[in-house]
Amino acid sequence: MELRGSDFDRIRREHLRWVKVTDFARLWLTAERRADALKAEGREDGYLAGVR
Repeated sequence: MELRGSDFDRIRREHLRWVKVTDFARLWLTAERRADALKAEGREDGYLAGVR
């Protein structure tokens, strides 16, 4: 999945208690990249895909 700035702008701040939006966005982007890399290798991870 390709993420855009608008995806991060839609994150409701009240849902991120004690977490900075930038930290959450960094984690989300890392998870997306890892899931895409695994899929490209033919090794999809169901748990990771579910978290996405």
